[in-house]
Amino acid sequence: MSSAVRLNFSVRRRLSVDPRKPAFEKLIVSTTSVSPSQWARESPWYCRMADERCGSPHLAYGPRATWQEKMRHSLAAVEQYSPPLLVMDPIAARGFVELGFDTKEKLIAWCADNARLTAREYWDNQWIQYLMRPRAVAGVEPFASRLKAAPDELIRIFEPSDIHIVVAGGETQGTWKMISGSRRATVSIDKWR
Repeated sequence: MSSAVRLNFSVRRRLSVDPRKPAFEKLIVSTTSVSPSQWARESPWYCRMADERCGSPHLAYGPRATWQEKMRHSLAAVEQYSPPLLVMDPIAARGFVELGFDTKEKLIAWCADNARLTAREYWDNQWIQYLMRPRAVAGVEPFASRLKAAPDELIRIFEPSDIHIVVAGGETQGTWKMISGSRRATVSIDKWR
């Protein structure tokens, strides 16, 4: 029997509630012994949505007072080479209808008009360079116009035809999620109930 023990070392930061003090007031360091059965196993790749702009879902609850800001942040965080797929509960969909978006096409048009980055941010993505730049150099629109834009110019990063909305759910929570992806087919789930 092996007596292997691994030491875990962790650091936590305690936030200061006093605005005159640094944001992180104190570091708390702890060390623990962990037996082999408790060692970490390999896990899926994770990243933070806001910082690394991975394909993780961006979530919000219904169209609240700041829905436009949340939607703009989500649109900017979606990978530009993999357009947004907006999935919402029927409760959230009715909220958007009450705001005047009585068709998916109207909300899609709003999203396309508000999905903007500076040209510098757009082109500073290795997949955009690899997948879209050859089209831009060949003169294919809208990529050619994006390439001609000044570095600090805000450019539209998705066309309406790129964006899809799916209304699904059991009307239990008025949420919407935005993910990088596309809709491949429409399937009725009523048969499965």
